[in-house]
Amino acid sequence: MTATANQPTYEEILHLFQEAHIRSQEDAERRTKETDRRMEETDRRMEETDRRMKETDRRIEENDRLIKETWIQIKETNRQRSQEAERRMEEIDRLKEENDRRKEENDRLKEENDRRKEENDRRKEENDRLIEETRMQIKETDRQMKETDRKILEMNRETSKKIGELGNRLGDFVQEMVRPAVVKLFQAQGIDVREVHPNVSVRRNGEGIEVDLFVVDDRQAIAVECKSHASADDIREHLERLSRFKDFFPRYRDVELMGAMAAMVMPDEVARYAYHQGLYVLTQSGETVKVRNDAAFKPKLW
Repeated sequence: MTATANQPTYEEILHLFQEAHIRSQEDAERRTKETDRRMEETDRRMEETDRRMKETDRRIEENDRLIKETWIQIKETNRQRSQEAERRMEEIDRLKEENDRRKEENDRLKEENDRRKEENDRRKEENDRLIEETRMQIKETDRQMKETDRKILEMNRETSKKIGELGNRLGDFVQEMVRPAVVKLFQAQGIDVREVHPNVSVRRNGEGIEVDLFVVDDRQAIAVECKSHASADDIREHLERLSRFKDFFPRYRDVELMGAMAAMVMPDEVARYAYHQGLYVLTQSGETVKVRNDAAFKPKLW
């Protein structure tokens, strides 16, 4: 029997079976490889799952431990808080008792303050009365003091006038005591003066100057200031007078002018001050007058 044109031959059928078998084998191998890959992936995932489960178990154990520790801490905290609450309650009770005691004390003090306020009000009224009486007394005292001040001022004026007159008289007394001896005293100091002029004064251009005793010769002169009680201010005034003397007495411009301070009473410090300023120091010695300057003294010349 021969094959027709529409029917495959045996060889073709065999070839088709062979191709189908080969494709089936290739497909089986491909599926096997895919299955192996998937199984490997599944194994890997199972291993990862096992690892995660172990990690989860570890975390569960850790959480259990932490839960137990937390529970223990909570119990301890609750115990401590309970004790603290009890302590605070006791403290609150104590404070309440203290407040009650203080309230009683405050009530007592309030009553005492009210009593004292009444007493103070009474005393204030009494003080106001006394203040008013004192104010009236002060006014009267002020009036009396003003009157007394007026009388004292009047007495001071009178006293100052008398003291001034007495000072002038004492100064005149010193001047009269010194004048007779002054020439000999200065001649003993090696100054050949011969003339004594009391109360030498002059005025020029509205200003004036006066010297109690002016002891002079042709070449030398001494201006003597006489005081009952000499002070440092008197020394300074006389030094100023000496510095201006020749401006007021130009005819003595070529004379060697020296200065001296004479006094009934001259404290040692004042005498030393006059000495160091180059002035002769004349003081009372019994019924006479002496020069207190030593041999080392060098008079200042103007």
